[in-house]
Amino acid sequence: MCENPAGADTAPAPERRRGSGNPRRHRVGGGDDSGSSGRTPALQGTAARVLAELVASGTALSTGALAGRLEMHPNGVRQHLQRLEARGLVERDREHRPRGRPRDVWRASAEAAHALPGTAEEYRELARWLACLAERGCDELEAVGRDLGRELLGRLGARARGGDAAEALARAFAALGFAPRREGSAEPSSVPAVRLRLCRCPYADVAAAHPRLVCGLHSALTAGLAAAVAGDGATARLLPDDPRKGRCLVEVAASN
Repeated sequence: MCENPAGADTAPAPERRRGSGNPRRHRVGGGDDSGSSGRTPALQGTAARVLAELVASGTALSTGALAGRLEMHPNGVRQHLQRLEARGLVERDREHRPRGRPRDVWRASAEAAHALPGTAEEYRELARWLACLAERGCDELEAVGRDLGRELLGRLGARARGGDAAEALARAFAALGFAPRREGSAEPSSVPAVRLRLCRCPYADVAAAHPRLVCGLHSALTAGLAAAVAGDGATARLLPDDPRKGRCLVEVAASN
């Protein structure tokens, strides 16, 4: 088994979803999208944390709710959100409530994921995985990935435990920086089933250049995570897509 350095704890991010649960919401603000034809400049620091949390939520959040998740003061979060809006990375809606004044709610734009490239910690984690594979040989890719998945879940501890299998898996993928979004069960059944959309790939450039290696290892790691969460009877498969667009899908089900 490979060594256990501190794991990445980056959250991150989902496709833009226009919610229908707030019938009295009206769009305000637009943001500057003059640079939409080129690649979105990468974010750093607190602004990246704010956007990553919003992306990972998969829905609209109020300033206060987002500040609570980040353990930051709402005024500071609001300033970052306004700057992100000006860059076209978030959209602001006005939510009308039964009581009190309308409040601003924010959602990530379609360009948001492209502004959150892999961090140094995330690439160090990928390098560790590849080193483990090189040490044991490419013929052991599936076994290495499964071992790493089980190790990862144990290393994350409380961050990936609690709730149902879907929640545990989502927390694990969020800690790795994949910004998972739960899409519900693959089909109604008494057998636990999970579908997670991975809305961000922390290693998008490398995965796009070497999909068989990186995505193959990630697929085996996913199986290891699923087995650790739901038992060795669990089955899991990664349905890869263009890693730069954040559309990969994970389907997990426990065997009878």
